[in-house]
Amino acid sequence: MPRLSGSVSAPEAGLVLNKSSETGTKTDTMKASKFWTFSAGLLTLLVLSSAASTPSDPCDIEDANGCTYLPHLSFPFMKDFTPACNRHDMCYGCAITYGLTRKDCDDALLRNTVQTCRAFTAPNSQDSQNSYGIFSLTRRSPNKVLMIPCKRVNTLLQITTLSSNPQVNSLICTMMIVLLMVVATATSITQASNYSSGTYVMMSPSRLRPNSDFTVSVNILKAPQDVDVTATIQRSVRSTPVASAQGTFQAGNPGTLHLKIPGSIIKTSYTLTVEGAGGLTFTNSTTLDYSSKEFSLFIQTDKGIYKAGDTVNFRVLGMYSDFKPYLKPLHIRIYDKDSNKIMQWLNVRPKDGVVTQKLKLSSQPTLGDWKISVQAS
Repeated sequence: MPRLSGSVSAPEAGLVLNKSSETGTKTDTMKASKFWTFSAGLLTLLVLSSAASTPSDPCDIEDANGCTYLPHLSFPFMKDFTPACNRHDMCYGCAITYGLTRKDCDDALLRNTVQTCRAFTAPNSQDSQNSYGIFSLTRRSPNKVLMIPCKRVNTLLQITTLSSNPQVNSLICTMMIVLLMVVATATSITQASNYSSGTYVMMSPSRLRPNSDFTVSVNILKAPQDVDVTATIQRSVRSTPVASAQGTFQAGNPGTLHLKIPGSIIKTSYTLTVEGAGGLTFTNSTTLDYSSKEFSLFIQTDKGIYKAGDTVNFRVLGMYSDFKPYLKPLHIRIYDKDSNKIMQWLNVRPKDGVVTQKLKLSSQPTLGDWKISVQAS
């Protein structure tokens, strides 16, 4: 039978109400809150200690000749650019991309200070507004210039690194990764404890039919004590209930609630509400569709095509929506292609829900499509 969680509309065949109880979760929530507070404090301490350290760029690599390379920069327009030892050449390599001159680079070198990221401006170049991002130069020392990627912003952007010591950077990054893993594990444990404190599964039909028995299957998976479950069907939240049932269930012992639906219900939408008290406290609801069809009749013949003189053997099966047989009298009639009544059986009572009959065709019957009509009394 198809399933549905929570209060979403049920599918064609049935629905499932599946939720964790709120009982017993306050302690877990307090523990989780304390843990998050501790984690946030530790993370803040790491960030403050990192910001207080000497700012520098741990990614630049300096070779024996004093050349500075930037292996961490990998942008499309930088693929053909090779950093040079001369700071003017390095600046000009970037300036070409944005249509700048060496004088613009010299001015930028004089303007920029340590830890400040300033954007080049190129009024005559369309590339200055591209999507690659904006670059500027930051003077690290009198003889060394580092090019730093910046986001496209209208204000100055402060560049702050963790530490000038690579080992300290590695240690801080490792500690932050471990902290995130611990937080994720604690969150999973908290959620698991919430679900393990009390869970339930409930199933019911998705349609409501008049003069029928509506069954709600109840399965309490885990609860500290017995659970009192009440199922109610009503047209609206404040209307008089159409039907209701109540029962007490133990964890691990599934059961059912039976609601008798009267024949006076009208064609509209209804709401099934299930409430729990005692070992578990919960409230869940879903929408039910109305169907006026109380039972179905099936007609089966021994063949699909008959000839003159053949015997038509057929049977009729009546069945309720809960698959119980229909045992009330039936009226059976057979018509030829011109709607002439050929044979009828009135007030025939099914035996175990089945009626079996046959009709001998004449030697010169009317050719065409004939019809078998069955009417419930």
